[in-house]
Amino acid sequence: EHELGSSDLENRLKTIDATLLFTDADYTIGLGFNNAEESIAKLDSGIDGASFINDDLFSDNIFASYNQKISDLTIKGDPNSDYDEAEKLLSQLENFKRYTGSKVISGEREIKFTDLKQKILVEQIQHENLLNKQFDNKAFLDFSDDSKISLLKNITDNKAGIPPTLEDRLMANEIESEYDQMVRDYLDAEPEATLINKKSFVRNLTFSLSNIYQDRKISKIKSRSFTEDTFDIIAEKNRVMEDVKLLALDELDTTTRIRYERVAKAQGYTTTTNVNGKQQKIGDVGAYLNDYLPILKRQVKATEIIE
Repeated sequence: EHELGSSDLENRLKTIDATLLFTDADYTIGLGFNNAEESIAKLDSGIDGASFINDDLFSDNIFASYNQKISDLTIKGDPNSDYDEAEKLLSQLENFKRYTGSKVISGEREIKFTDLKQKILVEQIQHENLLNKQFDNKAFLDFSDDSKISLLKNITDNKAGIPPTLEDRLMANEIESEYDQMVRDYLDAEPEATLINKKSFVRNLTFSLSNIYQDRKISKIKSRSFTEDTFDIIAEKNRVMEDVKLLALDELDTTTRIRYERVAKAQGYTTTTNVNGKQQKIGDVGAYLNDYLPILKRQVKATEIIE
């Protein structure tokens, strides 16, 4: 049509054939067929591809197609990633030969292949770690939410169908806020904690906050009527006095210390300490007890005067 002659027409047809070959090869590799090499060889030999497509150009295109497919399959953290399929494709690529016997992995492509294989190996480990962490995080959040719901239900459920008092609802809101903050503080301080350790922390936290609620409730009852609970006030004072002595000797048991730390922090008694290289606020047990014990002594004395 343009009077360019048969030679030009032949070259144009060869260019079209080469484009179609590489397009079909890319499609075949993309589908992940086990017989990709055989299918591509039939297409290649069928057009006598070696007569006008040199081995380097052919191999570069085959390598690029495998590389893209493998990249699509290996997105770190994506639950749809398939590293097993990627390894299968790597094996295909490593052994891929053109119908002429020429290997795709040769020359500069050997270095590129080694780099690709090493990259996939490293990323597979990172990918599995990410998936495990995502699974652990979801499991922990579900466990934490269930524990919090149970804790708040215990606070607001007065049994026998009696609705919770306004005081209990307000206290539940306080406890919920403290719970959420303590969980955040823990996760910030222990980002690499195992699921078992995180669940253990939540169990201890739930137990501690339940005790804090009971302590606050009893304290408010005592403040309204000393005469009704004189013995409890005296027992509390004696217990706290003993704990103060143990604290001074650094012999206070861990569970009791943690409970005091939670109460102290909730009441605004805090101090800063270094945890894993980070500055973190914790409850100041000494400062809290220094204020709490005199209050108990005054309550005991008040009940004695009233009696």
